[in-house]
Amino acid sequence: MARSELLDTHDLSWIEALLRDSSTWALVNEFARPVVAVLARRDLSVLDTLDRWVGDDVSSRVGCGEVATDVRAA
Repeated sequence: MARSELLDTHDLSWIEALLRDSSTWALVNEFARPVVAVLARRDLSVLDTLDRWVGDDVSSRVGCGEVATDVRAA
């Protein structure tokens, strides 16, 4: 992802707010999933956040389970 070096784990709360506040997943899904994946690959502590999101509304918007599975498998 272009400019992903500008992101860090502190951006997760901002990403989560975007996901929760968006009126439709289509506004953020294509942005959030790759961003969260980049962060998770860089810092495995992000997997804790993904685990928390799994099962709630954010999970369905980002595909947290799939991102976490992919990162853990790598």
